[in-house]
Amino acid sequence: MIAPRMDTQLIELAARNRLVESIIAADLEVAMPVRDDGADLIVYSRKGDGVFSARPVQLKTATRPRFAVDRNKYEARQSLIMAYVWGEDRSTIYVLAYDPDINYLAREMGWDKTESWKSGGRTGKPGWSCYPTPKLLGLLKPFQATRARWRALLDRPPEAP
Repeated sequence: MIAPRMDTQLIELAARNRLVESIIAADLEVAMPVRDDGADLIVYSRKGDGVFSARPVQLKTATRPRFAVDRNKYEARQSLIMAYVWGEDRSTIYVLAYDPDINYLAREMGWDKTESWKSGGRTGKPGWSCYPTPKLLGLLKPFQATRARWRALLDRPPEAP
């Protein structure tokens, strides 16, 4: 029997569930906002962790690896975590703080010198979108969604306004 092709909504649901599983495995909690205002999830510390800490999470998913950053949508969002969930089985997960991690990748990849990053080039939407190169995949390795990585993101103080 041939498995039915999943539509984009089912792909996103499967990715979100996989991301939630990753967060819970890190001994953290997760909430889903009632309204979508640029955060798909909220990750927060457990009750016994002492000081309450929470961060918004924006999910980006694709069955084939695709790295995309829309600067207009996400740059101004305080403490935003960008979560990239890739693959048919959603087994590849990277979690990055928008600032400084996304900005670090932009510098290392040279995107920050391009018109696409600065002004959006011919699309008018500043940011970047690409299929990951070996160089980008190497730079993403430290951002794999491990327990330690999630904890480090939540323990990081929020950026100054």
